[in-house]
Amino acid sequence: MPVKQSVGDIVRSYAVLQEHLPGIEIDPRAWSPKALEVLSAMAKTGPVFREIATYLITQDIQLYTTLEVKGVSAGWHENIFGECWISIARGVGFIQSLIVIGHETHHLQQTIRMRCSVEGEYSAWRFAYQLREELTAAGTALPLTDDEQQLASMPDHPTREDLKTAQALIQKMAGPDYLIGKTPLQGKDWQTALIAPAVQLINSVMGRGTFL
Repeated sequence: MPVKQSVGDIVRSYAVLQEHLPGIEIDPRAWSPKALEVLSAMAKTGPVFREIATYLITQDIQLYTTLEVKGVSAGWHENIFGECWISIARGVGFIQSLIVIGHETHHLQQTIRMRCSVEGEYSAWRFAYQLREELTAAGTALPLTDDEQQLASMPDHPTREDLKTAQALIQKMAGPDYLIGKTPLQGKDWQTALIAPAVQLINSVMGRGTFL
């Protein structure tokens, strides 16, 4: 059963979106009250988050909650029809959901082969640190750990050796169930040409979960 939310809360979400994303058209049927709360929180936090909210709205990237596999907080999805959506694990807190949705949105702005590589993960993890900086500036303290600071300080244009270092570091931070250790290093690697269509096929038959 959908979770009900007061009309006042929904109106406030639209007011924030109107203030911070003027001119953006939104289909109210596509967004649950909780998703509107997420979008409005992004819109008022900072410019990087505003870009994420704008992309989600203009590209009709819907948000779902589901039972993710162990070690995964959220996931990007694209099926064989080109439809894209983001899933968030049940139980993820509100602030964390802003970060993981931003992380997955960054993935959806990459090519699908890039998403299936360490290179794509490297970029998305480092992008998430930018989102955390914005949240910290807005009053939510999210300091980086030593491992996160090491990843954040690595080159913007990594070599394959850099990616191997990042692969081990991300595996350490994410835990043994995260599949980064079995992921091709770069989007141009031949393995991603096999993985990408397989992922799209799986997304075409799997359930999406429930609206956020």
